[in-house]
Amino acid sequence: MPLVGGGGAGNTAGSNPAGTGTTLNLIRTDDRTYAYAYSGSIASSGTDFVMMLSFTTGAYTSILKWSADYFSNSGDNAVFRGTFNGEVIMGYFVNGGVTSPSDRDEIDLVIPPYTTCLFEGKNSSNNDTIYWFGRLTGEVHE
Repeated sequence: MPLVGGGGAGNTAGSNPAGTGTTLNLIRTDDRTYAYAYSGSIASSGTDFVMMLSFTTGAYTSILKWSADYFSNSGDNAVFRGTFNGEVIMGYFVNGGVTSPSDRDEIDLVIPPYTTCLFEGKNSSNNDTIYWFGRLTGEVHE
C-alpha cells in the first residue's frame, strides 16, 4: 500500500492527502477513522482575528482535541476562538508570548455532522508579529 500522499501514488488510506492546510483530513483504517487538521504557521501583525482552520464536516460525528500555540518576540498576548455554524463555542486568552502544547491547552470537542467550523486567533497586544499554529486531532464516527 502506498504512503498517504507520498510518491504520487493514490491515497488508499483516506479521503485527503496528508499535510497541512485549513481543512479537516480523514484517514481510514480497517477499524477506525482518524481526523486531523494542522494550520501550519500563520503570521499576524494586527489585532483582527486570523483564520487558522475552516471546514464543514460531513455525515459523521467528530470527537477531537483542539490545541494552539503561538510565538511572539515581544511577549504579546493571544486570544483564540472557535465557532460552529457561526456561533462561538469556545474562546480563551493566553498571556505571554511563547506557548507550547500541554494537557491544559487541549480542549475536547464533539462536532455534529454537517457543521461549519472556524478556528481563529488574534494578537490582543499588537506589539509584534505573532506566528500561530493550530491543531485538531481525534476520531470520527460514521
